[in-house]
Amino acid sequence: MKKLLLCTVLVLGSLMAYTQERIPVDLDESRLYLNLFVPSFTLEQKISANQSLLATAGLRLYGEEQFEEFEMSMNPFVELEFRNYYPRKKVKKELRQNSGNFIGVLSGYIFNDVVGSSEIDTYTYNNDVYLAGVWGIQRNYQSGIHLNLKLGPMIQIGDGEVDGNLYIHFGLGIQLGQ
Repeated sequence: MKKLLLCTVLVLGSLMAYTQERIPVDLDESRLYLNLFVPSFTLEQKISANQSLLATAGLRLYGEEQFEEFEMSMNPFVELEFRNYYPRKKVKKELRQNSGNFIGVLSGYIFNDVVGSSEIDTYTYNNDVYLAGVWGIQRNYQSGIHLNLKLGPMIQIGDGEVDGNLYIHFGLGIQLGQ
């Protein structure tokens, strides 16, 4: 586990050092998103020319089939993420409407379920903290559509256990208050 954490820190550190040497980019403004796949709200706040801080709150849906019955639970979660955007090519590509590629670090907390069955395996993920280093793509279109993909190694901590996992998130939503 320590080797995985050390490798993650080294890779993210070298990526951030590399992206700072590239062509500068500039974020437009702060944005508010309503995410549809994972029901949640996200506020993206610009903190520098190419960096932003995101705060997300919403509900995660878990489901699985047990003994020929489908069980489901909904767990509230909060997430805080730091992003460093970089140009997509060596040509000048601007971050219009906060669209771009990024690397970042995120942390989150999953609360007790509010609806559902406590008998499913995902119930063991209640009151867990997770940390992830991510690479991602975000696209915001003038029509108001918001697309987001994030991938990276994740560490999940809960019930005295530490698990290594892969963080995968695909988001589809709309921009509010354009």
